[in-house]
This record gives sequence, C-alpha cells and structure tokens, in this order.
Amino acid sequence: MFTRSKYSQLFNTLKQAQQWAYKQDFKDIWYLIYDREEEKYQLVNDSRLDYLQNCWGLDMRIIETWG
Repeated sequence: MFTRSKYSQLFNTLKQAQQWAYKQDFKDIWYLIYDREEEKYQLVNDSRLDYLQNCWGLDMRIIETWG
C-alpha cells in the first residue's frame, strides 16, 4: 500500500538535489528523478513515482534511490 505522496522542490542541478537529500532523514524509500521535459531534478517517494509514471506519463529517468 502506498503512503501519502511526498516530494521535494525542483532542483536545477544534480548536485543541488543530492545536497538536499544528504540533509534529510528518510523513513521510506525516495527516488531521485530527472524530469526530461522540464530539465529539473526532484526527489519523490514511491506513491508519487507511481503517479508520475502511470497517471501523468512523465518523461523521466531515475538517477538514484535513497532510503
């Protein structure tokens, strides 16, 4: 069962996204994704990732997994 959808702000660079992620205390698994349409990075949980992949059809790539 999915938890409530959670996600970070959008980041312009991979380094900015990674720096933000290192400061977090993740209690579940998060995915660092690259949105190819907006050319931005974002961290999302499994619920948000499922929504973006299956409902929104976002053109993205998973860069890293955090947890």
